[in-house]
Formats: sequence, C-alpha cells, structure tokens
Amino acid sequence: MNYSPFEYLLISIANAAGLDKLTFEDRIQWCKNQSKNLYTLVDEADDKALYLKGIQELQRVVSGQTDSHYMMGLDACSSGIQVLSCLTGCMTSAAECGLVYPNIRSDIYTRLAAVMNEFLPVDRHIGINPEAFSRQDLKEPFMVFFYGSNATPRNTFGEGTPELKAFHAATKKMCPGAVAVMEDILGCVDEERTRYEWTMPDGFEVKTKVVVPVDIKVELQELLTEGGNPSTFTHRVYREGKNPFYVAVIANLTHATDSLVIRELKRRAGTNRDKLQAVYDYLGSIGVVPDLYATEKFVSLRKIENYHNEPRAIQEKLMAIIEQVLDYPAYDVVCVHDEIKASPVHMNNVRELYKEILAEIAESDMLQDILRQLYNDSALVYIKEGDGNLLAKTIRENSQYALS
Repeated sequence: MNYSPFEYLLISIANAAGLDKLTFEDRIQWCKNQSKNLYTLVDEADDKALYLKGIQELQRVVSGQTDSHYMMGLDACSSGIQVLSCLTGCMTSAAECGLVYPNIRSDIYTRLAAVMNEFLPVDRHIGINPEAFSRQDLKEPFMVFFYGSNATPRNTFGEGTPELKAFHAATKKMCPGAVAVMEDILGCVDEERTRYEWTMPDGFEVKTKVVVPVDIKVELQELLTEGGNPSTFTHRVYREGKNPFYVAVIANLTHATDSLVIRELKRRAGTNRDKLQAVYDYLGSIGVVPDLYATEKFVSLRKIENYHNEPRAIQEKLMAIIEQVLDYPAYDVVCVHDEIKASPVHMNNVRELYKEILAEIAESDMLQDILRQLYNDSALVYIKEGDGNLLAKTIRENSQYALS
C-alpha cells in the first residue's frame, strides 16, 4: 500500500495525536474527519510539539505552498522482536511485529495481555480486573526478557505467581523463535571471558566488555569521626571483569543487528547515485550479472568500497541491490533509535527499504556467522527455527506495518 505525500502528512499528524495503533487508512480518515478541529485538539495530543508542527505544515500545503523541509517519522513495530524473528526465520514471531499480516497493525503488548489471559483464571485477567496488571505493566518485563533478563519479569509479577507462569507461557507461544535463540546465544557465555567481540556484515566491529561492580572502601583522614577515627564510605565502580551469569550478549547482538538495519537503510537512501552507477557499469562490463540470491551472505551496500576484490557471488548480489537503489533518487534520512524520519515524498521508499533489508536478513546466514565468532568455531552450524526464505518472501509481499 503506497500513499501520497499528503496522506503521509495526515498519518504523521495522527501519529502525534496518539493514534499510531490504528491502520494507516483509519489515521488518514481521522484527520479528514477532524479537519476543522485539529487546532482545538493540540492539548490532547500525545506529542504536542510534533502535532502542532504537522498541522502547521498541513496549513501550508493546503494554502498552495510547495517548498517544504518537513520530515515525518515512522516507528518500527517492536524492532527487537523483528530482528530476532528475521535472524531465526521464525514466522510466528514475525507475525507479532508487523512482518506477516498486511491488514493488521500489530500491537505486541496488547497481544501479550490477551495471550497471558489464556493461561490465567478470569479473576486475574490482565487489563480487566482493576487490581490486576495493565497492558502498560507488561512493556518493560517483555522487552528486557528478550534481552536475557529473567529478574525483571520476576520483580514485576512475583516469584512463582500465576502471572509469571502465564508470562513465560505467552512469550513462548507468541515468539518461539526469539525465545529459542536466546539459549543459542547464551551458550557462548564463558565465566573466564571479560569481553565479547564480533564483526557485522557491513564491517562494523562490535566490542562489548563484561562489566562487574567493584566496591572500594574510601578513608578520609581529613574528616574524623567523634571517636577521632578517619571517616570511611564505600564507593561502587564498574570495571571489566569475569561474570559467569553474563546475559547482556543477547541485548548486544540484537542492538548490533538493529543498528545494522538503520545504517544500511541510510546507505541505500542516501548514497551517491553516480558512484553506484559507475560500480554497476563496471561490474556489468566484466560480465557480472545481478542476482539477489547469489549468496546466503548478507551483502551491505558498503561493499562498493572494495567491490573489485569481492567474490563473484558477492558482486552479483551487490549489483542486484544497486539495481534496486538506482530506481529512486537519493534523499536524507534521520534516525532516532528505531524511528526513521524522512520527507513524506520518500516515505513509500523508506518502508520498502526497511522491509527489503529485513527480508535479506531473514534469508541470510548472518546469525550463523555471528555465532561462529562468539563461539570461536568456524565450523559451527546454526539451524534456523523456521524457513528464512519463506519469511523473506512473506515480508516482501505482505508486510505493511513493519514501520508504523
């Protein structure tokens, strides 16, 4: 589903008003229905500044002005789960975050409440009993659970409670691939290691230290107690050290992949087209043929920096990516975490790029490459939880709300 720049402007206004859980069509219609009342609703908007900026831009457009520097943003729908779904090829997990169903704007936290209720007695249902937990209460434990934390869900729901058991049952039912891969990632944790390092497909190096708390006793000779002894206090610092219970490698891997997606999107949106055309023409002149499926490796557009020395299969996939990128002009993209901002003129392409990059991750062996580095085992074989090629096809053909 493509939309006009004007319709994207209406979507942006509705998002700022707090209606980003609706379908795009409903957001557009809401703005049209409220066209005469938009200014009166400023104080009710979730983000007043962005809402006011949007309706001021709308006023400019309606008055006939065409020169605009307005940028709107769309958020990824649970980017962490999106990344883990694609790395593992898990269709079930992907369906919960806007990658599978074309006409559903996924809301993973509302969905979590509903699935937890399947495992809870009626009087303890989430969001129904005013004394029970709300949808808002589920966000933090769900998010950090997929970063490897079991402590936060325990602190939220209580040790051994029906809610904690329902939470774990629901997460496994909703996101089986994401849950399963956490064990694969944590298998590399070694109590003797003080850092974990790997290289992402675009050449960026991830270097993470294991940081542990160290308590230091500080003595102040200049400040005496009533008994005439030096005052003391304990100061806690965090230093690189050993931790057999280190789980942050899950979060670090997810964040590193999330960052890769953003870097790659910015490259494909903004790279100099003349340079890309020159690379494309040269590869064509030596007989390379574009083939997006020539290799299972995730191929970054950054490969144009050393394309002469890349293997033939990488060159073929690189040509296919360049061919896609050359179909549209370069434009500016600004990213704040997983919110992607661009002119409404280019937002159709932003959504297509985001989908395409996730699809390429799904059909690649990226996670196997990373696990080989984490385990220091070049022969390690990772078998995906699902069919990555089928997931990639589904994302390309169906996904409408990967960004919303």
